[in-house]
This record gives sequence, structure tokens and C-alpha cells, in this order.
Amino acid sequence: MIVHNLGALPEVAQSGGFVYENQQELLEAMEKLRTDPKLREKMGEDGYSSYLNHYTEAHHLTSYYDLISEIAARQKAEATA
Repeated sequence: MIVHNLGALPEVAQSGGFVYENQQELLEAMEKLRTDPKLREKMGEDGYSSYLNHYTEAHHLTSYYDLISEIAARQKAEATA
């Protein structure tokens, strides 16, 4: 993954990607990917692993239900205080 250093994408690229700020950095990242098959393979594996650990439906649902449980527990504690 190659992303510009704007918005939320740099956070996603932390799991194994290139973040660029100017055209020269973009060209350098593209050249590294073009010329290094082992790097491409590793980045692909890391990206897929990151997807499985952070971006699947199951992960989002677990996080969502955990948040609901935390809010409910907090409200219950406030009501009994």
C-alpha cells in the first residue's frame, strides 16, 4: 500500500505500507515495490494479516458490542452511585 500522508490512510499503512509526502517519495516507494519481489510478498502477507486482525466484520462487531457493554456498565454504575 502506498498512501499520501493525509487523512486516515497513513494510520492504515502503519501495518506495512509506504506513506509519502511528495512526488519523489512516491516514485521511490513505487520503485521499491517494482524491484523487490520479497518486499511485495511480505507487504501482501502483512496487509492480509492486518485485515484479518482489524478490519473484518467479526472484528468490528466484537468492538461494537464491547463498546455497548462498557456504556451499559458505566450507566449502571452511575445510576447506583
